[in-house]
Amino acid sequence: MFSFDFNDNPVKLYGIWPQTPFPVEVSIYGVCSNQCFYCFSNLNRAAAGRKPHEKNPIEKVIAGMENAMSDAKNPVGYFLRNKYPVCFSNTTDPFMREEKIYRCTEAFLKYAKKRGLPLWIQTKGNVLVEEFDRYADLIVPGKDAVYITLTTLDDDVSRKIEPGAPASSVRLKLVRKLSDRGIPVVVACNPYLEDWAGDADAYCVAVKAAGARGVWLEQLHFSGRQAEEIASAYRGYVQKANVFPMFHVKRLKAWYAATERNGLDFFPSPYWDSYFGERARYPECADPAWFGEGAKLFTVNFDFVRRIHEASLSGAPVYGPDFEVTKGARPVAFSWRPVEEFFKEIGLENPILKTAPFWVPFNAKQVADHREFRARLGDEAPLYEILRYFFNHPEDCPNFLWYAAMAQIMTDFDTNTYPTNSSGDRIYVYDPSTRHHGEREHDLSTYIRKRSDYVHL
Repeated sequence: MFSFDFNDNPVKLYGIWPQTPFPVEVSIYGVCSNQCFYCFSNLNRAAAGRKPHEKNPIEKVIAGMENAMSDAKNPVGYFLRNKYPVCFSNTTDPFMREEKIYRCTEAFLKYAKKRGLPLWIQTKGNVLVEEFDRYADLIVPGKDAVYITLTTLDDDVSRKIEPGAPASSVRLKLVRKLSDRGIPVVVACNPYLEDWAGDADAYCVAVKAAGARGVWLEQLHFSGRQAEEIASAYRGYVQKANVFPMFHVKRLKAWYAATERNGLDFFPSPYWDSYFGERARYPECADPAWFGEGAKLFTVNFDFVRRIHEASLSGAPVYGPDFEVTKGARPVAFSWRPVEEFFKEIGLENPILKTAPFWVPFNAKQVADHREFRARLGDEAPLYEILRYFFNHPEDCPNFLWYAAMAQIMTDFDTNTYPTNSSGDRIYVYDPSTRHHGEREHDLSTYIRKRSDYVHL
């Protein structure tokens, strides 16, 4: 496996869209030389047997973004023109050590500053730590925010699992330096293992003291193909990954309590935040005010889930202070129509956009049917119709609602089919009493027997 190259598709719609505030991702570098053993991006590339891409694409990146912004129907251009922050970068660290050679990140930051493009910068530091003064003025308060991965407070652990990245204590110092310049910083305990992260209170006290505004947490997880590519020295961690969610309940309660005591926002993925009553102030801890006047975050999925969460008790909280379900909580049945009405209510625009770029996030699991995608949507479609297609195909792409723990697709277990309404749209149930989160489907027969128990949107 080669240790560094460039990304062959550096500018695209983010692979988890629309379940992210940041619709566009820019990842210039390819394989990441930080060599974190758990890196999904490097593991995916190894599993796919991908050949290296050795041509520096920075000129292509900037030209491509300019071309996209000049094309009224290009979705990347649409999101850029409307000041949705760019995720830079999700698949590789923009400040990996090769940045000292190629300076692609420096060139991109200069371009984004000149163009006024807000950025959500994801990094472990590296060259930013070593040459802070060179980059400091390119990360702009009131336009940019930084996400710093901090899986542990223990330098020995970080050196073992992330051998090419700065030690944890160094990253905490970077949090302080950025915060002192007015840059909002979110720390990410991602991936999370209790063995690494340790005590939630100690972690939160440390990052708050360094100036962090929020904590982002996601459990360690691997696909079967990824696990096969993990080096033998780290094989023991595979057994600790993909833990059934119910085993994390007690730990997550401690993290919610610790972050709230320390005045930090906490976002343990949309899956978990729904389970705990939508306690996060902002999806991914990203405050829209950080990105400047006119900037937008794509939070429509999160916002809609909060709406149906409130509808389950007509506006009353479903969960009490100890995360218990309030008596009287009712499941909510809904299909596409109330989703579209909600989009209109909050003022989400509905431009006609080219559909091909949306194939990247839709096929993130690499199991979707491209011919059906093209046949249904055509070359161009209104944004609402594209979102509707995601909504109606959760088995191909779970990005629309399946990551919300309480939202389940209605299923007829007798015929093994997904019922639809008269408009041909799937039917979902948001059930606040759900506790077995391996479930992704809601039994149609339960709904028929207890229809009067449901709120209908």
